[in-house]
Amino acid sequence: MALDYFCCDIYVRATDATSTSADSCLEIETNKDKLHMWYAKLFAFMDRKLGDFVWNREPLLLFVDMLPRISGRMIHGDAVDDEWLAVWLLREATREYGELIVSVRDSDGEFLLAEAAMHIPHWITPENSEHRVYIYRNQLHIVPLSAGSENIGINDALAAVMDSGVFTLASAPAAAAAFSRLDE
Repeated sequence: MALDYFCCDIYVRATDATSTSADSCLEIETNKDKLHMWYAKLFAFMDRKLGDFVWNREPLLLFVDMLPRISGRMIHGDAVDDEWLAVWLLREATREYGELIVSVRDSDGEFLLAEAAMHIPHWITPENSEHRVYIYRNQLHIVPLSAGSENIGINDALAAVMDSGVFTLASAPAAAAAFSRLDE
């Protein structure tokens, strides 16, 4: 019997304290101590947002994984509402902390793309969707084919999302469809 699970990867945009430009640093934080600081900040954020909430199956567990990311996992079984609560929570985190770039997936794959299927670009397929869908600054972003090869690498994809010269913001209808369950 297969378990229904949810996973996320949280990347932190490195900051350059000496620059005032929004695109001054297109790199992801790789310092382990700084990632652990962000882990603690996210843990406190989740605690503040959720309080004594009781998850249906198991809570979203965050951990500093292989650099350069913080990962999260949970088994939700039939409790799909827990999966959407996790998406809401992570989206809110990107609203509060503009340095965060989040990708989410579940046992079915890129489920935000599935939710927005009628509104996403026709070139997106299950074969080329890996490393293309992110939540950044509370918005849905889809990395276009023009940002790299058909099977783009994670570093190129994250750089594209952070670069204001690369248009990754999903259309309003796609974003509305992808996040529609958050409004229920």
